[in-house]
Amino acid sequence: MATADVGKVLARWHQSIFNYWIIALGSNALLVWLAGIALRQYQRRRQALRDLETANRNLEQRVVERTAELHQREAQARIFMNTALDAVVVIGSDGLIREFNKAAENMFGYANEEIVGQPLGCLMPADFSDEHQGLVEATNNGEAVRAMARGREVLGRAKDGREFPIEVSVGTTDEAGIRLHVGIIRDISERKIVEQELQRLATTDGLTGVLNRRAFTSEADNLAALAQRLGHPVSLMILDADKFKSINDTYGHPVGDIVLKKLVEAVASALRKTDVLGRLGGEEFGVVLPGTDGEGAAILGERILDAVRACAVDLPEKQLRFTISLGISELGAPPDNLEAAFKRADQALYEAKQSGRNCLRVASHR
Repeated sequence: MATADVGKVLARWHQSIFNYWIIALGSNALLVWLAGIALRQYQRRRQALRDLETANRNLEQRVVERTAELHQREAQARIFMNTALDAVVVIGSDGLIREFNKAAENMFGYANEEIVGQPLGCLMPADFSDEHQGLVEATNNGEAVRAMARGREVLGRAKDGREFPIEVSVGTTDEAGIRLHVGIIRDISERKIVEQELQRLATTDGLTGVLNRRAFTSEADNLAALAQRLGHPVSLMILDADKFKSINDTYGHPVGDIVLKKLVEAVASALRKTDVLGRLGGEEFGVVLPGTDGEGAAILGERILDAVRACAVDLPEKQLRFTISLGISELGAPPDNLEAAFKRADQALYEAKQSGRNCLRVASHR
């Protein structure tokens, strides 16, 4: 047995246990710090996941809303297209039809499913198709073609082959990198009929249907200028119904109107297609004879006299016959002019009247 001092014996251990406590406390603090870091990372991860989930839900909602909006706009655009009174045709840069609204179906006679994917040329005659394709290619190449944006009058061709006048305005847009040409097409058949009727009313005599004085004079000017430029002969003729005032006074103006109509029919029957007939006023008419000299005009004038002599207006009590007198003048080379030639023809007409009517006289050419 030995006796030892407990304090001395345990002194080293007491010294070591303090270090152990320091190490233990440091380790625990490190563990707590690491645990805190891990907890914060976990919390951040969970928050990030929650944020990502929220963002995904918002994105999905926006996609749903955007898709619904696009569908709505597409539906509205299709409603607008299909309720438009004008035809709307959309083609790609390849010239193939992409869209074809109801008005276009009614106008051209094609159903949407049979025309989409077909070339635009099937909607117009070949001449206009080639010209229009050239404009489309120029626009695809970036050239400024204002003619496509303006309303252009061309001919359209329906499924049954019928051709009709249309007015086309074309706009160009880019959608998702694809160039599209949007054509607004209007059928102007009725407008053309109205324009032609207005033109007819403005240029023809309401009673007889031949050219009125203004239109006849304009046509005579053109033919005379062409004849002098080419050195071709051209003759003028003025004819007048004999004793027409007496017919009006005796039988009334309605019968006089019938006489004028019959007169025009007889004269027109003796003329050629190239000759131009017009009413100068009252019972006086003018004729332009292209490619005809004074001698040829005299021969034609005799045929006209015979045609008028054969005319008759059936009245209750009898047949009314009438005659005309003719004055003829040939237009010479410059400085001769149309006005001078008309004066000579008018003088020749006066001479025919003085010679007993129902005959013709040819003015001497100067």
